[in-house]
Amino acid sequence: MELLDIVDEKGNPTGETVPREVAHREGIRHRTAHVWIFRRRGGVVQILLQKRSDNKIQIRAVMTFQVPVIFLRE
Repeated sequence: MELLDIVDEKGNPTGETVPREVAHREGIRHRTAHVWIFRRRGGVVQILLQKRSDNKIQIRAVMTFQVPVIFLRE
C-alpha cells in the first residue's frame, strides 16, 4: 500500500496519512510534482510527453507530462 501525506490548502502536512487509492477516489489533498521536459530540435522547441498506460486507475491512455507522486515523508 502506498501512503501519502495529507496536506492543507497551503501544502503543509497535517500529520495524517492516507492510502493513495483513497486520496484519489475521495479527492483528498496530497503532494505531487509536475515534471516538464523540453528539447530543441531543428530550431523548434518541443515538449516531451508520455502515453499513460491503458491499465492506469485514472486517466488511461492519454498523452501527458510526467507527474510523480510524492510518497510519505518525501
